[in-house]
Amino acid sequence: MINCPYCGKLTDPKLEGCPHCGGRLQATAAPGRVAGRSRQTCPSCKAMIQEGDIICVVCGTNLLTGQKISAELKTVTNRSRQTFWLAAGGISGAVLLVAGLIGGYLLTRDPVRQAQKLVANNQSLEAINVLSAHVEGHADDARAWELLADLEWGANQSSKAAAAFERVFDLDPLNIDAAYNALAALGAQGPGQLDRQIGLLGRVVSANPDATHAWYLLALAQGGKGDTAAQISALERVIALEPGDPRAHWGLGIGMALEGSYDRAAEEIGAGGAGVSPGNRLASEGFVASLRGDDENAVRKLGEAAGDETLAVRAGTLTQLGKLLSEQGRFEEAEPHLREAQALDKRNPAVNYLLAICLKGQGLQQDALSLFEEISNEPSGPHTLGATVQAAEIYLSLNNLDRAQSTIERATQQGGGDAAFLTVRGRLYSARDNLAEAQNSFKRAVGIDPNYAPAYLENGLLYMKRESMAEGLREFEKYLELIGPEANSPQGAQIQELVQQLRQTTGEAPSA
Repeated sequence: MINCPYCGKLTDPKLEGCPHCGGRLQATAAPGRVAGRSRQTCPSCKAMIQEGDIICVVCGTNLLTGQKISAELKTVTNRSRQTFWLAAGGISGAVLLVAGLIGGYLLTRDPVRQAQKLVANNQSLEAINVLSAHVEGHADDARAWELLADLEWGANQSSKAAAAFERVFDLDPLNIDAAYNALAALGAQGPGQLDRQIGLLGRVVSANPDATHAWYLLALAQGGKGDTAAQISALERVIALEPGDPRAHWGLGIGMALEGSYDRAAEEIGAGGAGVSPGNRLASEGFVASLRGDDENAVRKLGEAAGDETLAVRAGTLTQLGKLLSEQGRFEEAEPHLREAQALDKRNPAVNYLLAICLKGQGLQQDALSLFEEISNEPSGPHTLGATVQAAEIYLSLNNLDRAQSTIERATQQGGGDAAFLTVRGRLYSARDNLAEAQNSFKRAVGIDPNYAPAYLENGLLYMKRESMAEGLREFEKYLELIGPEANSPQGAQIQELVQQLRQTTGEAPSA
């Protein structure tokens, strides 16, 4: 076997021509050629060709077979083209299939991208499920937590969003925005999250000691909890970072007043300068006057502040004004201020509680009862127990003893044990003619708070019921002593008249 000199394929050397390309293998003259001549002509077009040429470059004739190469290749070319496109199509399909498999694999490997794709298709809840499942096993994936937090916040899942934003901050303590978002999500759950907010802000300022706004928020949160010393410390830090911050000076003044440092309070409020608006200045002076026990000036200044358009702390000012007026028995004057405060801060249980007290003071029992019941259902709220006791007292006044009983039992479960609770429970015992238990409750109330006037009044009425006139007289006199100026109120006047009658009956002189 030899290789054909024209096409290079293996062939039999005994053959005259190559079976693959037709090339002449033996030294014989080809058709149309003359032996010994170096130049010849094409049998088809007569064009000059060179010795050893196989194909005419002019017309494309195969000089070995006499056929044009285009006719020979036509069938082969068609088959080859079909084969090529079939192969190309197969390759393309395979590439697309592999690309799809790789893309799907990458999506399963990157749940954040998968979640983003779901969000783009309005499938946010499915995206939340994907991310929630992912972070269970990948607790350090900050990208997943951040997207999950945003989606849960958008879905009004404030509790879960708060936890997710908090996790984002814990993974990156310099991401203060994540912490602020967590604070907002916690705030949306109500005042019960205050301790958690304080803890988060503590971590923020620990990692970012120059974050002035975080220090200010921490001061507000600590003030809301009643930790005045911590509030003062945080505000002093704010002032150290930004000496001219009027909010910090104003808040520090209020904190100093709460601590009894009234001169320092006035100094700090003044240090706010022009940054403290006239309304806020009046309000702060009213708060300080209230803390000093100067209720007359407090009511005047708070009232002036409430009428000033520059007042920023309107809800707090109106609440304090309504509280002072209610304590003075001026319920009709207090109500509009508390109504406005309620409209500004609907979720504030303190405002709702004071408004309910105001309505009760005006004799609007059912309206007050609705508010008290609503507040009493707040889990571990600051006024939950007080509202429950007040509701029980209203049920007693309506002579609904069964509801009063169930409500006072609820107050017991809420931790009731102060003088107000014991006095109402004593009244319930008295209404059910359990006089011994009633008197025991009244005495316990006085033992807990010797200045709780209602306990003396109820105990005096109980003594009257048991026809112990002298003991009753002493209780009534103590009651009048404790209520002071309120002795001139309608109820106070009735007790004074009763005291005069008892003195005449028992022959006792007025107590010194």
